Amino acid sequence: MTTVTTLQDYLTSMSDLISRHRQDSSMYKSIEQFMDEQGHRFTAPARPLDHYENVQAGEMGMCYSNCMDYVIENPDTELLYCEGFAMGVIPMQHAWLSTADGEVIDPTWGQDYSKDYHGVAFDRDWAIRLLCNKGSYGLIDDWENKWPLLNGKHNLEWKVEVNL
Repeated sequence: MTTVTTLQDYLTSMSDLISRHRQDSSMYKSIEQFMDEQGHRFTAPARPLDHYENVQAGEMGMCYSNCMDYVIENPDTELLYCEGFAMGVIPMQHAWLSTADGEVIDPTWGQDYSKDYHGVAFDRDWAIRLLCNKGSYGLIDDWENKWPLLNGKHNLEWKVEVNL
């Protein structure tokens, strides 16, 4: 049995397990595999939310809307919309904001809840366009449209590289 000590361990273990048992033509067999291959580790929050202009604590359980609404309502922001996994008590799919240097700003969980974030940053305009087209929050786990990011439908036009 594999001991999972970090979020990266979890993503790699789950990716391997699911890939062995799921046989289809998807580019990525799971969100975990997508994150393992496309994502990277972000720097844990180092500063309180009030350090950042207009970032306020959001409602628990609403991470996708908390972060996407911030990006929409602050068109001049340099903060990036991100999705991936964060380690709470257990690994959870989550959304957060990030600086261009990969520092997490988490309006849902705040500064001290998680120190382990692994995910991807989205191009602002692309993310807003997709949100408007699909009509619901959450870009990666897009089951309504049969997971287009996992199926390679969007290539990499959505992705923003952060400077780690």
